[in-house]
Amino acid sequence: NLSSELITFNKFTGRIEGNGHTIKLSKPFIIGNIPSAITINNLNINLDVKGNTSLAAFIYNAFGSVTLNNCTVNGSLHYTGGEEYSQVGGFISYVGEGANVTINNCLMRAAYKSENPNSNMGAFVGRAAGKTTIMNSYFCPSEVSQGNGGGRWYNFCPPSDKLTLTNCYYRLGQVIADQMATEVQGTDAGNIASAELAKRLGSGWKLS
Repeated sequence: NLSSELITFNKFTGRIEGNGHTIKLSKPFIIGNIPSAITINNLNINLDVKGNTSLAAFIYNAFGSVTLNNCTVNGSLHYTGGEEYSQVGGFISYVGEGANVTINNCLMRAAYKSENPNSNMGAFVGRAAGKTTIMNSYFCPSEVSQGNGGGRWYNFCPPSDKLTLTNCYYRLGQVIADQMATEVQGTDAGNIASAELAKRLGSGWKLS
């Protein structure tokens, strides 16, 4: 396990093999900007992040080709407000025009909190202005709260004609469900047993 202080980059291109390890993150994102291409595999982030600007666990701005495979976000992501219309996403804050992002076999289960009524938040991506594909992924937050009339949140990404969701599931408690935006995304896992849900999500998934 590593502290984010050791591995935060402003710009990064290449490949990161997490090998199932966990990074403990105490400030927003491990990579600031992706100018060309990156692949991140099998990396878990346990975050305790609170701030008043755009937030994410993995990437701030994606402008190139980005692939995330078998990655997980745990902990707490808390947007306190301040900057109007900030982008808040569990994995990526902003996907820029011309980018090509694929998120596959990923799990978001961190607590998700906001206090800004003007922000749109996505549990996986904060805003998709470029091509964004989320597939075989699962959102089951430990908590969602919206103090001070906190903005609208979406269980994968705010609506965009650049967004494609394929075989994505979510599981929300009733209190959480009452606070989500009207545009529900993905398939409600409802009372689907863990073994069956893992089977539906595809190869490599194990849920307990």
